[in-house]
Amino acid sequence: MTVEEVLMEKVKVLSPNQKQEVLDFVEYLEGKKSNDKETDIDSAIDEVFVTRRELLSRLAEGAK
Repeated sequence: MTVEEVLMEKVKVLSPNQKQEVLDFVEYLEGKKSNDKETDIDSAIDEVFVTRRELLSRLAEGAK
Protein backbone atom coordinates (compact mmCIF):
# COMPACT_ATOMS: atom_id res chain seq x y z
CA MET A 1 0.00 0.00 0.00
CA THR A 2 1.11 3.54 -0.70
CA VAL A 3 1.33 6.18 2.01
CA GLU A 4 -1.80 7.80 0.61
CA GLU A 5 -3.72 4.51 0.80
CA VAL A 6 -2.63 3.88 4.39
CA LEU A 7 -3.65 7.39 5.38
CA MET A 8 -7.07 6.97 3.76
CA GLU A 9 -7.66 3.68 5.58
CA LYS A 10 -6.68 5.20 8.92
CA VAL A 11 -8.74 8.36 8.39
CA LYS A 12 -11.86 6.36 7.48
CA VAL A 13 -12.19 4.97 11.02
CA LEU A 14 -11.75 8.29 12.82
CA SER A 15 -14.58 10.28 14.36
CA PRO A 16 -15.70 13.45 12.57
CA ASN A 17 -13.83 15.56 15.13
CA GLN A 18 -10.64 13.58 14.62
CA LYS A 19 -11.01 13.89 10.84
CA GLN A 20 -11.26 17.67 11.28
CA GLU A 21 -8.08 17.61 13.37
CA VAL A 22 -6.29 15.70 10.61
CA LEU A 23 -7.50 18.23 8.04
CA ASP A 24 -6.39 21.12 10.26
CA PHE A 25 -2.95 19.56 10.62
CA VAL A 26 -2.57 19.02 6.87
CA GLU A 27 -3.55 22.63 6.25
CA TYR A 28 -1.02 23.72 8.88
CA LEU A 29 1.68 21.74 7.07
CA GLU A 30 0.72 23.33 3.76
CA GLY A 31 0.90 26.81 5.31
CA LYS A 32 4.24 26.04 6.91
CA LYS A 33 5.69 25.03 3.55
CA SER A 34 4.45 28.26 2.03
CA ASN A 35 5.92 30.30 4.89
CA ASP A 36 9.27 28.54 4.48
CA LYS A 37 9.38 29.63 0.84
CA GLU A 38 8.52 33.21 1.78
CA THR A 39 11.29 33.20 4.37
CA ASP A 40 13.76 31.99 1.75
CA ILE A 41 12.71 34.79 -0.60
CA ASP A 42 12.95 37.37 2.18
CA SER A 43 16.45 36.14 3.07
CA ALA A 44 17.54 36.38 -0.56
CA ILE A 45 16.21 39.92 -0.85
CA ASP A 46 17.96 40.94 2.37
CA GLU A 47 21.22 39.48 1.07
CA VAL A 48 20.90 41.47 -2.17
CA PHE A 49 20.42 44.73 -0.26
CA VAL A 50 23.35 44.05 2.07
CA THR A 51 25.59 43.25 -0.91
CA ARG A 52 24.36 46.35 -2.73
CA ARG A 53 25.13 48.52 0.30
CA GLU A 54 28.64 47.07 0.58
CA LEU A 55 29.33 47.65 -3.12
CA LEU A 56 28.08 51.22 -2.98
CA SER A 57 30.31 51.91 0.06
CA ARG A 58 33.32 50.55 -1.79
CA LEU A 59 32.52 52.66 -4.85
CA ALA A 60 32.12 55.77 -2.70
CA GLU A 61 35.46 55.13 -0.98
CA GLY A 62 37.17 54.60 -4.31
CA ALA A 63 35.80 57.88 -5.68
CA LYS A 64 37.42 59.90 -2.88
